[in-house]
Amino acid sequence: MKKSLKSSIALALIVLAVSSVSAEIRIKEQARIRTSAYSVSKTEGGDKKAVLWNLKNASAIDYLNFYADNEYAGVAIESAINAGLKNGADAITFDTYYGWLNYGALKFTFGDYDSRFTNRYNVTATEAGLLDSDIAKYGLSNKISYGLAADKTGKTWLYDFGNVAQPAGGENLSLIADYTLSDIAGGKLLLKTGLLDSEYDKGTEFEQNAGYVFEAAWQGESASLDLIFKNPVNKAFGGAAYLTYKPSDALAAVAGFTAGVETDVIDLAFAVDGRLQYAFSKELKATAVAKYSSYKADGADDAESALEAGAELSYAASDSLVFALDARLDLTDLDDNEGKDLGENTVTVSPRVKISAGPAAAITAAVEFTQALNSGDNDAAVKTKVDVPVIFRVKL
Repeated sequence: MKKSLKSSIALALIVLAVSSVSAEIRIKEQARIRTSAYSVSKTEGGDKKAVLWNLKNASAIDYLNFYADNEYAGVAIESAINAGLKNGADAITFDTYYGWLNYGALKFTFGDYDSRFTNRYNVTATEAGLLDSDIAKYGLSNKISYGLAADKTGKTWLYDFGNVAQPAGGENLSLIADYTLSDIAGGKLLLKTGLLDSEYDKGTEFEQNAGYVFEAAWQGESASLDLIFKNPVNKAFGGAAYLTYKPSDALAAVAGFTAGVETDVIDLAFAVDGRLQYAFSKELKATAVAKYSSYKADGADDAESALEAGAELSYAASDSLVFALDARLDLTDLDDNEGKDLGENTVTVSPRVKISAGPAAAITAAVEFTQALNSGDNDAAVKTKVDVPVIFRVKL
């Protein structure tokens, strides 16, 4: 979520301080620069390009957050500061802005924010690991190809479906009420219902500017079940079930299914998600993720499909030194309906190291080798690519 700020961070801090005399105020500051020491790519047609010392490789952007809360209410302002834009219009933008208040077990949350119950297990051992991206968001992939690498489904309202406060990945207001019931089948039951800002129904005599969401999430000692229903626009209906099994601190597994239809737009779309995380020891950990997506547009002869999978093996040699090996498979044109090899399917392998100066202050360096698996019919497709990202980050 990115929305332009019309006031400075200093003003936001003053407002929080004045309006929160009886509340606890917390400030979290982060700074990050994602540089590229070197990158080289080669197309199927033989063109080669190398880039050295790219400080703006993936932007220099991170967060400055303010929180104020007491026992019955709270406010959060999370802003993104882009050092690469300096004094530009979007140098400081809203990432999240919301408030909440409760009446005992009944809570109302309103604003621009994310609300996810099921853990995505996307925290990698190093910065910007290969598992920490769109693949980690439950629901339909945003990378399904229609025959050209640049022509994909994009972020439909089934993308990031586990986020009940947003359709299609963010930037919308929501108003959600939730109620927690304790001691239900040996656990707690969280019920949520609310409105999502959207052009639900646009007519000359009547219009509706919000869709609906409902969630029922049960949390037990070693398992949880998350059920979600969304109706973000008229004649669009989607549902999901995400089951988490965590018998110990060493093992966690998630299985999820998301599906939806939309009259005159989506005949049927669905996604199957899986997560598995296991700690062999305090030092050695492994994580695997997978997502299969299928999207059949209304009137289309066939469905488009994609398979994304990734894994990470990490080893903490000490408190200040972590090694990791990440791998990623992206078959975004799995069905190959057009019968051409255009470079949509890739495999990436990345050895990585993270060197910490202290808690939440570290440098990550990696080498990422990417190979296209089907680029023979497209001379412009990148066949091979090698990146050397170096990421500096501090979180205070």
